[in-house]
Parts: sequence; structure tokens; C-alpha cells
Amino acid sequence: MAYQQIFVTSLTERYPESVGGVKPVMSHGLLSQLIERELSGETARFLAEPMVKDREGRIEWVTPLEGDPVDIRTLAGAERDDADDALCLKAGELAQLGARLTGADSGEQRLAGRLISLLAMEAATAAAGVEGAARVFAVGGVPVMAGWGLSKAASPTAGGPSGHQLTERESNAVRRILSGERLRDMRPSVAVPAAPASAPMPPVTYAEPVFAAHAAPPVAAPGSLGWLKALLAALGVFLLALVVFLLLAPDFRRAAVAAAAPDARQDSGREGALQRELAGLKDRYGLLLAACRPETSAPTATAPPPIPDGQPMIPPPPPPPEPQPEPPAENAELRLPADGEDLGFLDGCWTSDAGLKSMPEGLPLTYTYCFSGGSGAARVTVEVFGYDGRINRTCETSATARLEGGTLSIRDRGARCAGGGGFTEAAVVCVSSDKGAADCVVQNRGGADTFETRFTYKGEG
Repeated sequence: MAYQQIFVTSLTERYPESVGGVKPVMSHGLLSQLIERELSGETARFLAEPMVKDREGRIEWVTPLEGDPVDIRTLAGAERDDADDALCLKAGELAQLGARLTGADSGEQRLAGRLISLLAMEAATAAAGVEGAARVFAVGGVPVMAGWGLSKAASPTAGGPSGHQLTERESNAVRRILSGERLRDMRPSVAVPAAPASAPMPPVTYAEPVFAAHAAPPVAAPGSLGWLKALLAALGVFLLALVVFLLLAPDFRRAAVAAAAPDARQDSGREGALQRELAGLKDRYGLLLAACRPETSAPTATAPPPIPDGQPMIPPPPPPPEPQPEPPAENAELRLPADGEDLGFLDGCWTSDAGLKSMPEGLPLTYTYCFSGGSGAARVTVEVFGYDGRINRTCETSATARLEGGTLSIRDRGARCAGGGGFTEAAVVCVSSDKGAADCVVQNRGGADTFETRFTYKGEG
């Protein structure tokens, strides 16, 4: 999927915010998956994806949508009204989802609700025209918000990021947007999900969020169901007319049969005469056909040769079994086949040590992939080692592999640890090298840095 850059922010001017120890800009993948599952894919694409460039000190905001990005602040007339309506609708949807998750029993869901409520507030402040808020672009007529999850700060260590200071007029505008009042006033025919003006945000201890919220879909605002009532009334009238017709239909059929009875009797007499004439023609045709056919003898089946008495019947030998590939030796490096797409060469367990370290502790860790059945599916175990060299904690996930054009791609689903927390999704790409062993590169989702690694065989899974 191709992405295009629509906006760039500087890390020296705007610093990533933190909610419950989690920075929203570092959780775009999980947030977009949750929003797509609970709302829609269109709403998930409302958030531009941040590409953090730590070394350059900036964040590049990209989107998969096609079309020239246009800042909605430069639009005017009907185009600006349509863009404001779409932006207010997205803010209302996110506000309702955030309020629903914030009131959940699970701490992870409450943290997800706080993150989404922050996004809804930023969309509302952008719609209200607050200075220094996130920027919204129209890309192919679809609103996309960039620069979200950031606050102005003198430096990353000067007391942390500070939020927007809103005037009373701006606060009222933001409240009306989040509750859906503004959009209903401008476009009465559009139903906007209702959301509370404010929702409590309980404190949550740090943990990487695992979003598993499931809730009922948004309910349309009162006053927008008039068309549905009219449709139900029309459907009732149609069903009543259908029942009356079915009840009277037997009388109509009986009257039609009675009117056509004399003609039916005449037709039955003619039909009998035609059937007798057709039977006579068939008999004469059969006699002529028998006289014209030459005499033929039926083929005789050839009997198999007899088996001498006392001699056993020997069945043919079975075909030799197909040779099975030998598994690689322990600690052997991964080698890719020259051609084909069969993934059977991966069966077994392979360990990757890419020099990765856990954050924020900075502890070394290794990934072990165990494949089986030649399907490319694998169990993944992440082992984090302490400073004494012993295993600090173990995390698990699953992964899938694909081999195309001599390139092996492996992508996991993000490891979860038994004691809480976990790791983001990681992608591995391997190609054959001149020395024979595969050269592999590891990159975390949303990260800009890549790490070279080698895979070594550790035996059967």
C-alpha cells in the first residue's frame, strides 16, 4: 500500500503527549485497529499515521488515501461547510467511543478510552478553530487529522507537555461539537451520535494497552427516525394487501377453471387421437430401423489367464516413498531455497538475536520462531534477559511467513507478557546473501530504525 506525506511536525516545537504512561503517537497501529473494529475503516483512516524520525527531530504524517492534501482552513463556501460537518461527525464518533471505553471495567479499556477521548478533543479543537491545534486536511474529499497527540513545550524535560488553554467561547464550541449539537443545527437531516460533555478519566498505571473492547453500535439521535416510521407504515399496508389477495385467490382460480371447462373437454378428445396416431408412427419407424441395421455380434470379454494351482498371486510392489528433506543441523544459519514458495524448510525453531532491547529498561531480548506443518504459521516466544544474564520475563505471540520471489517475510502480531505489558508488531525481511546464509532485517511497527540479524536453528518445536 502506497502512502503519501501530508504534514511534518518538529519535535523541538511540539512534544508527544503521554496518557497513563503511553504516548498516543507511538500507539497508532493499536488505536487504528480498535477504531476500525468499533466504528469503521473510514474513521480509522481519519488519523494520519505518524512516522517518528528521532535522528532528524521530526514526525512525518502520512496517509494511504489518494488525492492532493488541502488544509481545510484554506477552503471556503460549501466546501468548507462540508469539511467542517465531516470533521464534527468524526469528533462526535470518537467522543462517544472514548466515553464508552472510559467507563469500562477493564483497566486496559479505560486507558484506551482516555487515548481516544484525547483524539476526539483534538478533532473538536481543530473544528472550533483553536490556535495551535492539530491540522486537518481534505485528501480526496476525506478529512485526515495530522499533528495529533502533541503539545507545545519549551523542551522535553521542562515539566512535560502542556495542554491547550481554551477561552470560554472556544470551550463552548468544543462542547457543542463533542455532543453533536453543532452538526444537528447546521444539517438537521444528519444523525450525530450523542456523547457526554465530559467524562471522568480515572488514573491508570502504565501498561501497553491491549484493546479488546466490544460494545453496542452507536444509536441515532432522537428525531432522525421519521423516515423509518414512514417506511414501516408503508410496509404494513403492503403486507395487509398481500394477505387479502392470497385469501381471495382460490375463488379467482375456480371461476377461471369453470369458464374454460367446455374447451378443455374438446381438447382432451383431440389429444387422445393424436397420441394414438403417434404410437402407430413409432411402431412403423421401429420396423424400418430394424430392417436397415446390419447384423452385429456382441463383443466377448477376454478372460484373464488362469493361475496355476498352488502358485500364490503376488501383488505389484508399492511405489517408493518420497525422500524427506533432512532437518538442518543445530545452530545452522537459515538458508533460503533457490526457487518455489514451499515453506517446509522453515519447520522447526529458529532464534533471532537482532540486538533489540526492551523499553524503557534497556534489557536485551531474543525472538524464537517455531514453525510446523509447512504452513508458515509459527509460535513466537520473546525472552527478556536481566543484567545478570538470566531470563527476566517471557512473552508470547504468533506469526505468519510468506516466500515470494526469493524474499522471505515474517510478521508477528505483537507479543503479550504474562505479567503485563508487551511489544509492538515486528516485521522481518530475509534475502539470500553471497555467503549462502540469509541476511535479515527487523523493524518494529511505527519505528524508523532497522536492525540486521541472522536466524539460527535450535531444533524441532
